[in-house]
Amino acid sequence: MLEMIVTVKSLATRALLLVAFILCLSATTSAQTKIAVAVNNGVVTTNQITQRARFLRLTGFKGDTRNEAQRQLINEELQFQEGKRINFSVPDKTIDEAFGNIAKGNRLSSRQFEQALKQQGINPSTFKRFIRARILWQQIVIARARQEGRRPQPEQDITSILFNRDNGGKNRKVKEYTIDQIIFVTKKGSSKSAISQRRRELEAFKNQNKTCKQASEAALRLASSGVIMRKIGRYTTDTLPDDIRKDVLGANGQLFSTPKQGDSGIGVLAICNVREIVDNSAPKEGLNVEVGKFNSEELQKKAENWMKDLRKQAKIIVR
Repeated sequence: MLEMIVTVKSLATRALLLVAFILCLSATTSAQTKIAVAVNNGVVTTNQITQRARFLRLTGFKGDTRNEAQRQLINEELQFQEGKRINFSVPDKTIDEAFGNIAKGNRLSSRQFEQALKQQGINPSTFKRFIRARILWQQIVIARARQEGRRPQPEQDITSILFNRDNGGKNRKVKEYTIDQIIFVTKKGSSKSAISQRRRELEAFKNQNKTCKQASEAALRLASSGVIMRKIGRYTTDTLPDDIRKDVLGANGQLFSTPKQGDSGIGVLAICNVREIVDNSAPKEGLNVEVGKFNSEELQKKAENWMKDLRKQAKIIVR
C-alpha cells in the first residue's frame, strides 16, 4: 500500500514537473520572439538577434555579438523597406543559388550546409534572409550610383535605372514624399483658450518656416516649449499609410498639412522632398548573386553613406 502511494505521488510530481517545464519553455519561447527594436513600420525581434549573434560567432566575429547583430538587423530592415519603397525585390531562385554557392564554397551540398547550420542552432531561413538583404542592397547601391553618374540628365528613380527604363518609357509615374510630423503639445484637460493659443502658435510656426530644414531647426529650438518633431518616413503615392494619406494628398503641394488635434496635442505633417518617380513594372531578372560585395572602394563608401542617411531618416525605437 505504501509503495502504491509513493508511486502515485511520484507520478503526480512528474506531471507537475512536466507542466512546469512546458510553461517555462513557453515563456522562454515568448521571450525569444518579442519585439526588440521598432524600425519605422517594421520590427526586429529578440529571436532574430539571437540567431544572428550565433551566426556571427560561427564566422569568428570578435566583439559584442548581440550589439553587432542588432545593428545589422536594423540596417537590413531599412534595406528591405527601401526595396519595398522602390518596388524592387530579389527572387527566391536567386537566394537559393547564392545559398548553394556558399555551400559549395564550404565543400557541402545545400542540404548538408542547412544541417550544419542547424547543428549550430542557426535556422537556415534566417541565413537566407541575410543573403537576401545583401543582394538587395548591393543592387540598390549599384543602381543609385549609375543614376548619379548619368547626371545632368533628368532625375530618374532607382528602379528605372536598374531595369534600363528611361523617362520616355511607358511606366506609370508616382510621387514620393519624405514626411515629418510636428506637434505642439497640449496638456490633458487643457482649456479651450489654452488649446486655441497653441493653435495660434502653430500657425505662426507655419508662416515663419518655408522649408523643411527651417521647420526642423525651429522645432528643435522650441523643444523646451513643448514642441516635438518626429520623422515619419518616405513613401510613394501608393504606399502612403491610411492614417496620413488624406492629410498628405490634401496639402495640394503645400509644405504643411492642415493642423489636427491629437492625443498629444495639435500637429501638422511637413511634406518634404516631393518628387515624381517612375513606377517599375519590369521583371526582376539578371541580378548579380555575389553577396553584398562591391567591386570598388567608391561604391563601398557610397553604400555606407546611404545607409547612414536611411538610419538618420528612420524612426528607430529600442525596447
